[in-house]
Amino acid sequence: MLKPLIIGIGELFWDILPERHYVGGAPVNIVYHATKQGADGCLVSAIGDDENGYDMRAELYRKGISDRYVATAPALPTGSFVLGQPEYASYSNLNTPAAWDLVSYTTDLEILASHADAICFGMLPQRKEVTASTIMNMLEDAPNECLRIFDMDMNCGFHSKSAIQNSLRLCNILKLNDDELHFLTEILELQDNKAVMGIIAHRYNLKYIILTRGADGSVLFNGESFIAVPALSYEEEVDDTGCGDAFTAAFVTALLYDVRPADAMLHASKVAGYVCSHGGSMPEIPPEHRLVIHNENNIRTKTEC
Repeated sequence: MLKPLIIGIGELFWDILPERHYVGGAPVNIVYHATKQGADGCLVSAIGDDENGYDMRAELYRKGISDRYVATAPALPTGSFVLGQPEYASYSNLNTPAAWDLVSYTTDLEILASHADAICFGMLPQRKEVTASTIMNMLEDAPNECLRIFDMDMNCGFHSKSAIQNSLRLCNILKLNDDELHFLTEILELQDNKAVMGIIAHRYNLKYIILTRGADGSVLFNGESFIAVPALSYEEEVDDTGCGDAFTAAFVTALLYDVRPADAMLHASKVAGYVCSHGGSMPEIPPEHRLVIHNENNIRTKTEC
């Protein structure tokens, strides 16, 4: 049996707080958590030829994340996101342009895409043409059965109707929250009613729509029926940074290990709840919050990340 290969592509930056800085960006969070759940996670991004870039590679190594597909873009600086108080965070504080805006499509990435079991991407890395084009090429070159997960994440500050429509055309799993569903309904000029998820799923031939609702849990729609899962937390919420990314990684990895969708949603909710109750987007994940993989010793790596 081969480990599923899950790719996170897009932004990579330092979250800079007054007291410390740490690695940020949905793709790196997803890759970290997919790896913790038993998948091979591959990060596709770029950093600058600068001190922040050197520190980034060192931090990725400490987190157990391969930088094989993290290119160096000498013309631009490593991404940074300057935060004041986290509750007032705004993506307008991201440096623009940054190295991750220049992720070029290479032969190596074409080969990587051909092995992918899942590719996770969002809106933010599509703000510039080079990286946006690479994302589209990887999605098009991936195997037909590859899961293509589009997280709308409208908090990123980049809202392009054409990018949204292209992403919907190429994805087969859509992840969004209530506000993003309302926004998408307006963008697509649909009536905001209970049937809208079905209309979107059928129009774009989506396998699943995941609707996250914070304290109200989450809903999985398969085009015909809904599965509702409550939000699960273990302690007082400390920091919700990266919780949605942990959810995505846990859900997708579980699906790829043939876990039933309802059970995959429950597992993802448990993992996200654990991450929210601990500081930072990439806490150590204890065994009880990892997938139980049978015949683990017989699982081989598909390709080197």
